Amino acid sequence: MHAGLRALLAACSAAFAFGCAAADPPVSSAQPIGPGAWLVPGRLAIWSPDGPGQVANSGFIVGRDCVAVIDGGGSVAVGRALLAAVRERSSLPVCYVISTHAHPDHVLGNGAFVDAGGATPTRFVAHRRFAAAQAARAPHWLNVLRHEAAAGEPPPVLPTTTMAVMRRQMLV
Repeated sequence: MHAGLRALLAACSAAFAFGCAAADPPVSSAQPIGPGAWLVPGRLAIWSPDGPGQVANSGFIVGRDCVAVIDGGGSVAVGRALLAAVRERSSLPVCYVISTHAHPDHVLGNGAFVDAGGATPTRFVAHRRFAAAQAARAPHWLNVLRHEAAAGEPPPVLPTTTMAVMRRQMLV
């Protein structure tokens, strides 16, 4: 594990200083965008731990056997609200949480989905370079998150499954 990422996880776990509380309702309503596919649009605002909640786009796909969430949001509170939006539409387990990139407004909510997989643990999917990208941002994250102290919040979630995606494949 990259040293910067290890420092981020240790600091967050030790102090539980990573919790983020949204001042406004954290997640706007989910909008259907196709069969079984939902978009949860973010608000146009600057992300901060005590900011306006959902500032990044998130979404989820309800499949035959389980749900895939795309970008868990910028705080555990946002992630929990996103999980509630999923639960309004499906009781299926959340099998996958896919992180599109390592910005905090897209991934700090992933902790809300740790136990959402039912009998099968949720798989956290990201690009193979995600951990390194997260580690590169660790000093900034710690600086911002150090000001919040929500005891009992889970530490950041690392990918359990990584993949390499070539640009050509993404365009197909």
